[in-house]
Amino acid sequence: MDWIQFGFLTVECLVGAAFVLALVRLREPLGLGPLFVVLGSWQFLQTLLAISFYVPIGGDFSVSPGSTSLFAGNLFAVLAVYVRVGVVQTRRLVFGLIVANLILTVWTLLLGWHLAAGETVNLLGVPMSIFAVNARTMLVGTLVTALDVVIVSMVWEVLGRLVPDWLTLRAVLSLVLVLATDTFLFATGAFGGTDLWLPILVSGLLGKSWCALVYGLVFGAWLHAAGAHYAQVGRGPIRGVLADWGLDAVDDDAVKKIRDAESGLYSASFFLDVLDMEVTKALRAERDAVLVLLDLDQFRAYTRLYGPEIAGRIPRVLGLTLLDEASSQDLMVRYADDQYVLFLHHGGTARGHAVATAVRRRLRAALANADPALPDVTFTAGVAEVEPECTSGRALTFTAESRVHRGKLAGRNQIVVSDR
Repeated sequence: MDWIQFGFLTVECLVGAAFVLALVRLREPLGLGPLFVVLGSWQFLQTLLAISFYVPIGGDFSVSPGSTSLFAGNLFAVLAVYVRVGVVQTRRLVFGLIVANLILTVWTLLLGWHLAAGETVNLLGVPMSIFAVNARTMLVGTLVTALDVVIVSMVWEVLGRLVPDWLTLRAVLSLVLVLATDTFLFATGAFGGTDLWLPILVSGLLGKSWCALVYGLVFGAWLHAAGAHYAQVGRGPIRGVLADWGLDAVDDDAVKKIRDAESGLYSASFFLDVLDMEVTKALRAERDAVLVLLDLDQFRAYTRLYGPEIAGRIPRVLGLTLLDEASSQDLMVRYADDQYVLFLHHGGTARGHAVATAVRRRLRAALANADPALPDVTFTAGVAEVEPECTSGRALTFTAESRVHRGKLAGRNQIVVSDR
């Protein structure tokens, strides 16, 4: 083994992870746009390096930094956004990567026409083979990338059932298993039946597994440093992820029992079915879970004033705002026509207050962007943390409801975190 090259790959992974985590952390002031731009540039680099630059790692095997550290970095970024931001933003990120890959393929073909014309002044002696894109290779790579991001979220959730508190192990196994699957599918799809299949497969397994180990260790350390506890709740992990990605082929009645059609959030009936279990799990794990109840101020008056068609758009806008703000592991619920619940698995009262404040700020902007005709809706929030004396989910919601009532009496548009 050439451990010097493995050392270089390790440094590349650490630097890539640092960039990704910094941009995820800065998503509030900057948005996720900078991260999307970085990952799009990585798409170009990994493609260019995969067809031009390889390093020996031992024996007859060699790997491209583009298809190891950068591709693993893309998957690391997708998992980070999925876990810490939510599936809505993850879908946008993934679609962006797929589109970038397809545009890169077309543009590279177009640029290759210049070299093929025979009159191009090639100052750097760039080989024309760089622009001779193999359509089969690019198509397989794009499809496998799309499949990878769905699989990695499934694996993460399945492992959450098996080893919910071993965050580092979950991260490492998720990345290793998905990257190994990706390597096999790509090598078989692009080079199956040729003499290149075996060396490409083995080289890819060695390089990507090493990078997956590095990225997984960093990911686990990052979650532990944030004091996070992430585990899939309520639904079966595979079916739940498929539903989040819009791939779950279930009947309409089953969907209605889980999801509210207007807002896209969980239904009240589903939430009440799992709330006691979630409270019990939080107490046993000594997690500082918290329930936040949002009650829209004067929603019925808005409905009478603006009509059901305009007022009916408010739940959808608020639902998207909640999905963007909370983690994919939190429960976001349409509790009643004018009430919404967030069950946050960590962070306690401080995070409950912070999330409610952020939702209030972002809801105002989201309503204005969705339709200027929509009224400037406010809400009153009651925050109730899961404490040792909490005996049931109903007791927790009663505490939150009483704090909402205090906020209404205080003039509405309040966030109440205590009974004092």
